[in-house]
Amino acid sequence: MEEVNKKERKFNKIMLIPIVAILIVLLVATYAWLTKTLSGTKDNIIKAGNLSLILDDKTSKGINSESAIPISDEEGLQTEGYNFRIENNGNLNTRYTIYLDDIEISSGEERMLDESIKYSLTKNESSTTEKLNELTTSKSEIGNKRELENGKIKPNEENNYTLRLWISSDAGEEVINKVFGARISIKAEPMPKWTKTDVDNSGTITVGDKITKGTESFYVISSSGDKVKALAEKNISLTTHLQSDDAETTAFSKSLYWVRYDENGDVIGNSYSEKKLNHTDNLIYSHLKKYKQILESLGAVPNEVRLMDFNSAVDLGCVYAAGDSTCASHSPIWVYSVNYWLTPSSGIDPTKSFAINENGQAPWADPINDSFGIRPVISVDKEDIN
Repeated sequence: MEEVNKKERKFNKIMLIPIVAILIVLLVATYAWLTKTLSGTKDNIIKAGNLSLILDDKTSKGINSESAIPISDEEGLQTEGYNFRIENNGNLNTRYTIYLDDIEISSGEERMLDESIKYSLTKNESSTTEKLNELTTSKSEIGNKRELENGKIKPNEENNYTLRLWISSDAGEEVINKVFGARISIKAEPMPKWTKTDVDNSGTITVGDKITKGTESFYVISSSGDKVKALAEKNISLTTHLQSDDAETTAFSKSLYWVRYDENGDVIGNSYSEKKLNHTDNLIYSHLKKYKQILESLGAVPNEVRLMDFNSAVDLGCVYAAGDSTCASHSPIWVYSVNYWLTPSSGIDPTKSFAINENGQAPWADPINDSFGIRPVISVDKEDIN
């Protein structure tokens, strides 16, 4: 805590020098986005309909913070945000991407690096907080084009967003006299469909059916209500983040799945906690996040990407009992086609994780075991499956 206080005093002292200025600016503008009427000709996959997506930010003043200093996430989340609303007033399910684009800065100014900027994006009631350099980023003529959000919106629906930006508390003197300027842009298109292989020719979506998007295929493990959960056909590579026959394996304990924290962020034990499943420092989570980005680049918008949980393995026929911890002869063969980790169970053994291997065994594995891979489960809407 003393080190933090010293750092804050240092920046306060620097900020008193008149020639030093740190600026975070989000330029705002209102746009009407991508209004397209499909003509119904044979060249269109969707034969007719209106695709109309509106970005409305008239209730927001944007973000303009001069002489800013590095602040904590707690303080950053209290700053004034840029509020905007996305509405689908057409009659097609729409996939959209929200970008944070660099804008021109004045001659003689130097742009602040993304690793120095934290952002928080709240969509309705759900929030994400990370550094900008964690985002999928491409280059534009001006600078960086960052993907803030990939989403899906149905006709007559709206999503409300709040974006906040601040200088990260771990930023140093490298941010002095630097400028960050950006604006929101959106790309929208009709929602593409997953291709389904109807294994049992039932005409419905059932366990064992295969759904495919581009190079990535999944086996349906549950179909309930308007949602489908599906298990990746293969483990994902830890380098390319595509499904691969040669995917690397990893120890479970390298991730922070296995560390439990109290409300102040202090470690309080060595037992499993669901709270850490989506922690940004979590190694397994980081691979799942990158895989979600891969799927989004293929046109998919999964509701969730995570490991398969213990209960799903049991539902698929795996047996966890003394003397018979196995999936072989109980489950479809694709359930145990590769070695992969499961989400651990909180109520059985807090020092062990669960896994499935290609021999059909379902061991309680030591988390330092590095012979299992990452095999994601996704959740998608049934209406997005052909």
